[in-house]
Order: sequence, then structure tokens, then C-alpha cells
Amino acid sequence: MRVALVRLVLASTLLVQLAMALPAHADGGALDHALPDGHFYQQANGQGGQGDTGYAITDADGIPFWSEYQRLGGPGALGYPASRRFTWDGFTVQVMQKVVFQWHPDTRQVAFVNVLDRLHDLGKDGWLLVYRQTPRPADTAADIGLSWPQVEQHHWGMLDTNAAIKARYWADSDPVDHLGLPMAAADMGNNFVVRAQRGVFQYWKVNVPWAKQGEVTIANAGDLAKEAGLFSGLAVTPELQLVSLVLKGFAFLVPFLLLLVFPAVAAAEPAASLVARLDKALEHWENNVLRFLAVLLLTVGPAMLLQRLPEAVIQRGDNAAAVQTFDASLLGSAVHSALTVLLIVVGAVALAWCYRFAKLPRPVKPKQSAVGETSR
Repeated sequence: MRVALVRLVLASTLLVQLAMALPAHADGGALDHALPDGHFYQQANGQGGQGDTGYAITDADGIPFWSEYQRLGGPGALGYPASRRFTWDGFTVQVMQKVVFQWHPDTRQVAFVNVLDRLHDLGKDGWLLVYRQTPRPADTAADIGLSWPQVEQHHWGMLDTNAAIKARYWADSDPVDHLGLPMAAADMGNNFVVRAQRGVFQYWKVNVPWAKQGEVTIANAGDLAKEAGLFSGLAVTPELQLVSLVLKGFAFLVPFLLLLVFPAVAAAEPAASLVARLDKALEHWENNVLRFLAVLLLTVGPAMLLQRLPEAVIQRGDNAAAVQTFDASLLGSAVHSALTVLLIVVGAVALAWCYRFAKLPRPVKPKQSAVGETSR
């Protein structure tokens, strides 16, 4: 019985550590998956999609962010989710890379936040000009006294400064709702820019790594808001996938639970009650707590470090693509497999060492005399 329990303890714990040490995308590289009422995306988790974190977009609580996300074009049109759902200015909002969703309970509609207007209100125009080649908004004093159609016509006139940007603006199915009104236009040297309330149009005069000469790009308003500090804290902290959370919790708890109960099950007297066995195991565990902690460090610790190694490399520089390419290659898989095998061997040795020095002594049965009397 004891041998079978030893094997069970070692096998179950090592399986958990193996699962922890496997590559993050052993399913073939999928960075997103379906949820019962939405979808989970890892692409905008700040780590190049590596690891187990990301953001879920759902229709929870009757707020149809996921439905609107799909209707408006999904990742291709709006970018990937870049925040959790959270409350901001009294509204439920969620950041996408290109826009920021805002739920209006009175109209039961999803609107887009005027990100560039809010950055202006927070005094971020200087930052936008220096770091993102975005001009300051024009003075709106001329709008005073005008009707809304007149205000629209006045701002749409800024589009006449660049035909390519004008065409891109009007190509949107509802440019006023999705992009807002143009607020400024300026020549920034290598590109011409039209700043709108919810996006920044850039017409590139020269080839750049992300666009060709003559191409019009729209800056990611959601990413701009995060980078400028409009949203911060827990709201933009990536979430851990539920499956991964359960697995990691299990991996941390299993060594404690098994090493706590196993000595009692393996070595306690057969007649002892389960409570008595657990009490004795607790007493023995307290006397060997350092050894049990050492097992955690030698099993769970290396597994977590191995899992996070690619992410740490990515965060140290602009080599995310190289790391991901290597991780997906045959050589990368071989290296990772070798490290995993090494980790399993170390974990097995650590568990065997802990059991050897932490188990309870086997009970000694009294000897029987030839006539059936108990020897003294």
C-alpha cells in the first residue's frame, strides 16, 4: 500500500510540474479561445502574446461588448482587447487597441470614448506632439453660435488638406460615431496628420517600417490612452486564464497537501482514526516545514521560471518576434523539452528526498511468544 501511495504522490506531482513547464502555446500557437459569453485574447497582453494572460471581452451583465465587437469588425477593425472591463467616469468601459468602448445604460448602446479630447483635457497635447507626431487641437472658438450641422461642416473642412486622409475618413461606415470630428491638421515632416476626436490619421510621405509611402494609417487610440496614462492600474493589468489559474493553484497546493497527508497515510497505525493520522501528520509537518518548502522551491519554482523565461526576454528589448520564432521552431521545442526533462528529474529527486527524511516511523508490532503470550 505504501509503495503504491509513493508512486501516486510522485506521479501526480510530476504531472502537474510537467504541465506547468510545457510551452505556453502547446496547442499549435492559438493566442485566443472562446468563452461561454465572449472570447479571451492574449495578443495585447504586453508580452507579445506569450504566457497565459490576456483580456476577456464578453456580454456579461447584459452589456453587449462582445456582440458589438463582432458587429463592428472584431480585431481587424478595432484591434484586440487591451484592458479588462472597468468603471470609468461613471460608465462601464473597455479598451481595445484602436478604440475605447463605453456603455450607455440610458440608451443601451455602446459608444466610443473621445480619447484624444480626454488627453487634451488632461494636458497631454505636448506629449502627443513630441512622442506621437500629433498636432494640438485647433481653437474651437469659431464653433460658438453655430448649429451642429455647421460645426460638422467647419471641422470636415480640415479634411480638404489631404485627399488620401479624406478618402480614408469617409470610407468608414459611420465616421462621426467611430472617429469623431477632425480637430487639427498639420504637416509633421515625414507625414501629414489629421487629428480627430477618436483617432489620428497619418499620411506617410516616405517609407517607414509600418507603412509605405502614400499609405494612410490610423493610430491606435486605445493604446495611446494607455501609454499616456489615461487608464492604469488593475484595469489594464492582464487577466490570467481561468484554466491556467486553476492549474497554477493546483501546482502550488499539491506538494503541500500531499506531503502533509502522505506520511500519516503511509505510516500511521492501521487502527488509528483518520483524525489521529492527520493530527500526527500535522505535528510531523511542523517539524519538517523547511524540507517541505525546499520541495516547493525545487519543483514549482523552476517550473514557473521556465514558463516565464520567454516573457522575461521579450520585456528586455525589441526582440519579441525573434523569441517567438525560436520558441515555435524545432530547435526551440527541443531546447524546451530538454529543460522540461531536467526539471522533472530534479523534481523527482526533491520529492524522494523529502519523503525519505520526513516520513513517520513505521509502527512496531509486539512479538508473540510460542504459547501466544505477548513478549515483554
